[in-house]
Amino acid sequence: MCQKPNVLPPVPPKPSKDKFIYDLQVQSWKAEPYDRMRLYIQAVTQRFVQELEANPFGGKYFIHWTTDPNAEGFFKFDVVDRDNYNEAARSGKILIDSDITEQEEGIEVYVYKTLEAKEELAKTILVQDVVVVPGELQDAIKVILATPFPPYEPGPNRYEGLKRIRE
Repeated sequence: MCQKPNVLPPVPPKPSKDKFIYDLQVQSWKAEPYDRMRLYIQAVTQRFVQELEANPFGGKYFIHWTTDPNAEGFFKFDVVDRDNYNEAARSGKILIDSDITEQEEGIEVYVYKTLEAKEELAKTILVQDVVVVPGELQDAIKVILATPFPPYEPGPNRYEGLKRIRE
């Protein structure tokens, strides 16, 4: 029996009255769709762990179909092995997907430069798997992308820094 993914509701946090904190919240909200996809890719990677342990010279590489959130392939990733990744990289038809990659966490995701590049590479590289973000997560991400962060409203709740309790 397949378990439905646990998806957080696509609701922005309550806007801060402090302009600095508010600006950080806005940037965080813009990054939220990519953070959620990164977490999903991280979870999917776990299914490859046994395979990687069996073949230490193996490796799986994710190639995002497109970074355009309005395109059909926005929620799809090709999975290739090291040799096919090397071939794609040598061709110059893939780039690092800087929205999803988090090198500090060991997550590197690439993206096809264009749809034509994807089609051309399909003739020379072998895609081992295609990962599609689940529908529930797609729906949440679409809502986030379509929901602007609430406007700034200044107020008295300003962050004044850490206060000393004892001198």
